[in-house]
Amino acid sequence: MQNIINLNSSIPEIFLSISILGQLLFGAYLAYNKHYKYSAVLKEISVHTNITVFFLVMIYLFEEASIQNSIGLYKDGVLFSKIATVMFGMYLLVFLSYALKTQKIIHFEYYFFYLVALLSLLLMLNVNDLLMFYLTMEAQTLCFYVLASANRTSIFSVEAALKYFIAGSFFSASFLAGTALLYGCLGTINLEEIYALLSFGLGNYSTEIETLVFLAIVLITSTLLFKIASAPFHFWMPDVYEGAPISSTMVFSILPKFPLIFFFIKWLNSLGELQFYIKDSLVFFGVISTLIGTLYALKQLKVKRMVLYSSIAQVGFIVAAIGLETNEGLSSVFFFTIIYIITSILVWGNIILINSSTTDVSLTDSSVVDPLYISNFSNVISYNFFWKVIFSVIFFSIAGIPPFVGFTSKFLVLKALVLDNYLISSTLLLVISSVSVFYYIRILKISFFETHYTQVIYDESSDSVIKKGSDELFLPHFVIILLTSSLILLFFYPNIVITFVNSIVLSSFLI
Repeated sequence: MQNIINLNSSIPEIFLSISILGQLLFGAYLAYNKHYKYSAVLKEISVHTNITVFFLVMIYLFEEASIQNSIGLYKDGVLFSKIATVMFGMYLLVFLSYALKTQKIIHFEYYFFYLVALLSLLLMLNVNDLLMFYLTMEAQTLCFYVLASANRTSIFSVEAALKYFIAGSFFSASFLAGTALLYGCLGTINLEEIYALLSFGLGNYSTEIETLVFLAIVLITSTLLFKIASAPFHFWMPDVYEGAPISSTMVFSILPKFPLIFFFIKWLNSLGELQFYIKDSLVFFGVISTLIGTLYALKQLKVKRMVLYSSIAQVGFIVAAIGLETNEGLSSVFFFTIIYIITSILVWGNIILINSSTTDVSLTDSSVVDPLYISNFSNVISYNFFWKVIFSVIFFSIAGIPPFVGFTSKFLVLKALVLDNYLISSTLLLVISSVSVFYYIRILKISFFETHYTQVIYDESSDSVIKKGSDELFLPHFVIILLTSSLILLFFYPNIVITFVNSIVLSSFLI
């Protein structure tokens, strides 16, 4: 029975691997066939990718149902985490084609690297070994290097990929150094075995070994903080994410978050008694990340950069609670992460639709990388009731204002910190979060009440800037309405998500 379960659990990844190989061969055949243009090839590959991810979701859901029916209990939280990751990946694909079209990126390989990155992240959720995590992390990161340089005609895109490669290589070496030190001291890099060895601290080891183990923990933890773009390891993120095409920026900031945070908690959980010694540092880094992200976001004029610094501030809440060894703390981390991803999809999705719907020449010139300023929103949103409502809900939720679920996510994190006696840290996070409300309100103020006629050519005879091609935009609008409605619904019924994250925490980690 156990072998059958193990085989069934690998079916989705096998299906995705075969689909990726088939897509690559099919795309290469179409690309070198003189009867097809590159735009037609890209459209075909886009449809194939969407179908693949949709069936991948169905397979995971069928796997969950079959396991529950055959055994009568829930499988561990890995399956639920995979379902969440693939669902978020499916929502990203809805907006990806519009982003590629806007920046005239017609390379069918883009979807290939997207699927390989998704496969790497799904495999990352399975790993219980530091070396295997490194391999899956590098496979995902290599795909991201290529996606960052997808706009070959833009020097900013190439520069972003180079910066990403240099920073990523440094921290990859840091992770390997920490793994080697840990193996040299403990004789294993398996997380369960590390937990068994460190459950009672390092009292039975020599001072030299104790020092090297702590150094290894610092190196590995620093790498994970770098990967989720938390201060003070955020230095690479603004330039890389801004220079990359907006489609790649959306993928970078959303797709890997859930698997990385899942492994981060698994890594901290394996440290046993030593987790207590780095818990204060993680809370401190969380507060610093929120502070730095908020202060830098206050003075940003470009939409992309403002959203990125806001993301750094949001990640600070996750890092502050990620080291807590309580069920409430870990549940709040996953709850906050899910809400963060939903709002991020909405923010980037709306930015992409505004990019593709306006007629500003700079937005359709492939030599320019997303020169979108906050002032650009005024001419679009001020005339469009749909976006007025959507943007109000999104930014009020991110700011943590009720009745939106962003308030609930921040409340749960602050509650977990207070229950663990981090009163000063929770107070600082509350104050900093209150300051961040300013730049969210500023976006709404500019969007609703200011007009910049030189930025966007608007057809006043139309009731909506997005009226043209509304049939093609039905699916993106449906996703936006669905996710925006969830920001309100989950405020009143948060147990829908809380039950889900509790299942992940209780079945995946030692509490």
